[in-house]
Amino acid sequence: MWSFDTMQRVNLEIYTTVAEAVNIVTDVADHKVELAIPAGSVLLDNILNLRLILEQAKKVGKEVDIVTDDDLGKNLVAILRGEKDEVVVGEPVRVDPPTRLPLASKLPVLKLPVMLGAFPKVLGGKKLGVGILPIAVLLVAAIGLVLLSRQHKAEVVLYFSPQVLTKSVEIKVGAGLSTDADKKVLAGVKVAGTATHTLTASSTGVELEGEKAKGKVTLYNPTLEAVTVKKGTQLTYKAKDVAYVFVTQTEVVVPAGTDTTTTITKGTAEVSVTAEVIGPAYNIKKDKELSIKGYKSTELTAASSEDFKGGSSEEVKVVTQADLTKLEQDLTAGVATPSAEVSTLSLPAGYTLIAKSETVVSKNIVLTSKVGDKHDELAGSITAQVEGLAYSSAELAEFMGKVSQNVVPQGFDFYAYNKDLQVEALGNTEKTVLSPTEADLQVTFKFFIAPKIDKQKIFDKIAGLTAVAAVAELNKISDIERSELKLRPNLVFFNKVPTKQSAVDIQIKIEE
Repeated sequence: MWSFDTMQRVNLEIYTTVAEAVNIVTDVADHKVELAIPAGSVLLDNILNLRLILEQAKKVGKEVDIVTDDDLGKNLVAILRGEKDEVVVGEPVRVDPPTRLPLASKLPVLKLPVMLGAFPKVLGGKKLGVGILPIAVLLVAAIGLVLLSRQHKAEVVLYFSPQVLTKSVEIKVGAGLSTDADKKVLAGVKVAGTATHTLTASSTGVELEGEKAKGKVTLYNPTLEAVTVKKGTQLTYKAKDVAYVFVTQTEVVVPAGTDTTTTITKGTAEVSVTAEVIGPAYNIKKDKELSIKGYKSTELTAASSEDFKGGSSEEVKVVTQADLTKLEQDLTAGVATPSAEVSTLSLPAGYTLIAKSETVVSKNIVLTSKVGDKHDELAGSITAQVEGLAYSSAELAEFMGKVSQNVVPQGFDFYAYNKDLQVEALGNTEKTVLSPTEADLQVTFKFFIAPKIDKQKIFDKIAGLTAVAAVAELNKISDIERSELKLRPNLVFFNKVPTKQSAVDIQIKIEE
């Protein structure tokens, strides 16, 4: 017979977290799972993420094969398989900028207004000769050009659209630790409080309750001597190999039989009996033969003299010791969950409690039932002293802002980051901790980057170029959204970019 061990492929989303991935693997029906992780997934930011998934899958008896098209992810998978010793980081994923808008068509028309006016014909109260006038005009024009050249400036504005990157980093939060973004350590505080929790549960024990059947039997004595049957003597009725035992309620004397020449007439006596145990099966009919304990059938016999009645039974739920033990365990576990009613908790303003870091340090449990109580349900309550670990939400946001600047890809500058953070506790494993004093967290965040711009190189490329040529050169810059160039004064003599660097103002602006 052929058998096939199937493998089910599961495609994850880019923002699927470690906990979500573990739940997905656990819910898959097949024993083997091929986990497809997309490029740029937050799970590929750290090899520990993949190890946690494999470890948890192994605990539930699953075999997981991880596949991905991501360059970094392929290296991480190779490390997990023992095929590589180090990770080769690929190029960061960039968002393609919108189509550039050429600026040449938007450039203002550079014109030189020729200003002609009347020059004074008298200088120092004297009339000028005809030959002096052209010289004066040239002199004034030269002085004007010199003065205007000193005002010759250019303003260059380069617009970029920020690229969005999503990253996940692991940080450690600890009570008594000092915040250090380089070491990815965040200061935390241990908090304490009183929590109460109540629970009900179903009883699992079962007992039979009911009445014993009662009736009368006639005793027959075939001997020639009277027989005394004591109270409590057992009489047994058998049907289909099942024995039904009854007990006499009083002492009775069965008279001796009488002997005639032809037959012996048995002595008889009637006595009341009660079934030994409860149940409707003991409601036997009239004229059923019963044996008598301690007597042979040649010495004494019996038969029911009426239909027996009153026998009944039903199952009743009963509290067991196992029920009480489980309820205590559930109360203790539940007091440190969000369903618990926290009455007092010393959580500073602006702080967030790390989920599942709570630990019960003392408790008082009250149960409403005891072993043997005939109840369908049992209930209990707990009052416990709980300790947990918390962190400042504002400090985490500032902390992650610093961390994000340390993961900017080469060739880019940090611009800003989204303070909408996703925080997940990694739990207690061989390599991570979760307690009221220390916890390892995975924080997923988004931040914005823009290409790194060398203003010196830009100036060197456009210095001395005409406005149209300069704009064409600017638009060659990688990832640029659009550019603007303004020349002052707006005259035909000044239609080129100044060659003096201090006269060229290059600005970088981000358009979100």
